[in-house]
Amino acid sequence: MRLRDASIADRLVTIAGDPVQNWQLRRAAIFAAGRLPYKAALERIVPAVMAERSPLTIDGNSSFRCHAVMSSILLCGAQGMAPIFARGRIGFVDFFAEVFEANWKESMSPQGLPSGAEAAGWLFDRLVHQGWPAKREAPDIVLNELNIPMLHSAVLRSLRLSGRPDLIDEQLPAADHVWVAMKCLMERSRAGRGDPELASRLKSLVEASPCRGNALLHRVIAEIGGSHAMPPPTGPGAVASQEAPAPVSYVSYDDAVRALSGASADFKAASPWGRLRPSNANDLSGWRTRRTITTVAPRPIFHRFNSRETAMSSLSGG
Repeated sequence: MRLRDASIADRLVTIAGDPVQNWQLRRAAIFAAGRLPYKAALERIVPAVMAERSPLTIDGNSSFRCHAVMSSILLCGAQGMAPIFARGRIGFVDFFAEVFEANWKESMSPQGLPSGAEAAGWLFDRLVHQGWPAKREAPDIVLNELNIPMLHSAVLRSLRLSGRPDLIDEQLPAADHVWVAMKCLMERSRAGRGDPELASRLKSLVEASPCRGNALLHRVIAEIGGSHAMPPPTGPGAVASQEAPAPVSYVSYDDAVRALSGASADFKAASPWGRLRPSNANDLSGWRTRRTITTVAPRPIFHRFNSRETAMSSLSGG
């Protein structure tokens, strides 16, 4: 991938288009294809991947929060979930409905989320559909299905990197969820910031999609249009007037471990974590900081959900 080796294009197409493969492997193949000429691989990848759809249609949330929480459940506790699954659908739903509802309460935008019971029932039914527990890989299959939107996002990014923003335009009218439409808008804006007609064109494309009339999308388009209203300053004084970018610093592994163990960690304000931390610098209970930490520090993959408290703690990173 780093060498942009076009000789592996066929292999990338095979991996990216194979639903049986792990979704992260497929995403890596899509990203690699974005570094090659469009016709080498992406031309074959785009129609196949963009035609796939997540079966979790009850998630109408603009951030796909139900997808994210359900993926976390499967990642953190697929093995520990088995005893609860053995209770049958009623017992499974009774247990996990509260777990979902607790996560919904943390959301800043809960609109479009199913009830906790609906989400838990869908998860149980999908695992049954995929043959669990007789088919041990069923949770992984469901996890791959839930992350199909992540593959769509990877395709859109790769189209931008390959110099084909016009094909992002083609995807926008077919976007059947606000999350996908938002990804189209963001990638398209990154590829065409110098285009004064971009905002009006994006507005027309959104109005031709199933997401027509969505206020959030139109606010984003208005911001994109506003970015073209005032061109960047030019002339001898332009460079001097621009504010120097803030220095970037990084959190070490030791800092992350200290934070997880409850000790005080010296996170610099200029670091990405510093911007995410809560008002109390030593309070790491804020979900944004905690979620960031758990992506860096090692932790057991499987937890036994022997109580709702354990399940909720596992999902929140506690």
